[in-house]
Amino acid sequence: MKNIFKTLFTILIFSASHIYSQITITQADFNSLFSIGASENSFADTNAVSVNIGNPGGNNNWDFSGYVPDFALSINYISPAGTPVAAAFPSSNVVGYYTRTFMSDDTTTITSKSWSYYSTGTPSLEYGSYSENNFVTPNTQGTIETAIIHYPPFNEYDFPVTFSKTWSRSDSTESESSFNGVPTGFVNILKSVINFNVDAWGTLMLPDGGSYPALRLREDETTTTYVSGFPISTDMSTTYSFITKTGESFSVLADAVNPPNSGSIMGTIGWSDNSVTDVEEISGITPTEFSLSQNYPNPFNPSTLIEYSLTKESFVDLKVYDILGNEVAVLVNTEQNAGTYRANFDAAGLVSGLYIAKISAGNFSKSIKMTLLK
Repeated sequence: MKNIFKTLFTILIFSASHIYSQITITQADFNSLFSIGASENSFADTNAVSVNIGNPGGNNNWDFSGYVPDFALSINYISPAGTPVAAAFPSSNVVGYYTRTFMSDDTTTITSKSWSYYSTGTPSLEYGSYSENNFVTPNTQGTIETAIIHYPPFNEYDFPVTFSKTWSRSDSTESESSFNGVPTGFVNILKSVINFNVDAWGTLMLPDGGSYPALRLREDETTTTYVSGFPISTDMSTTYSFITKTGESFSVLADAVNPPNSGSIMGTIGWSDNSVTDVEEISGITPTEFSLSQNYPNPFNPSTLIEYSLTKESFVDLKVYDILGNEVAVLVNTEQNAGTYRANFDAAGLVSGLYIAKISAGNFSKSIKMTLLK
């Protein structure tokens, strides 16, 4: 299932401790990643960088450990019940949700929320999504809402996915937007033909240092954009995705049309470490006040513990931001009973610096500063 770069976003190391063989990714492997309560951390570098994509065939060593993200978000998989457009996708049984606040420039703050609707099964299907982008500038503020529907719903891959497999898929995606509740009047339709080729296998090393057996999937896509029924443009693109059985991934959207199939290419990158935030209740005794304690250890590398207390059942939102106000992690985003809890924040994919943890629970809100030193 694809994220912001339409990729959801994985390698063989020639060492005595990391020698992997070919893998096969099944429908069951894929479904297990999107169960309610699961989460993933996604990262990207939105600037073009040079990436060594290896070679077709086997025994590749895809070492992406040196890349640093300039964009991060956490996706949580939740029940469709109570989400904004659940009625439009009655067959969906799981929703990928994220929220992120960031500065688009020196004066504009944007809070983005997105819900993507899926069903798990055989096949698993992606139905569409809904997003809200609230922006605030010194002179104005507003909300842009966008609804996206896939006709028909599609399965991300043709399972089982294994080395040397090829297939094609045709997609039709309709999107419509409104500004402050008023429809723009334009309906955009993207019609795509995507050719898939699993042309290599090896070991993937992610920027956080984790290594996994992986397959390389080349996706060649031709997309025609229609606005209010009229064709506006046709674009071609190539994405290399490195995918694993356990959800870790790395992708490269090539700058060039029809890029070389080996060696180094220029492109924008994204990756997912599929890590889950550990949150545990450490005391069921009802506290006398809401609180957020200073993280320990601090400074830390790469992980630290954040403790908080709730005097009554509350919806808890605990997030981490960088010093510019960009959201980098969602640690808690759910209803919790009264008690004292401890959340683990793993910053393996982030750079050294000052980070802010902020909690909101009912009328209680508090922030703490944390220092990551690598």
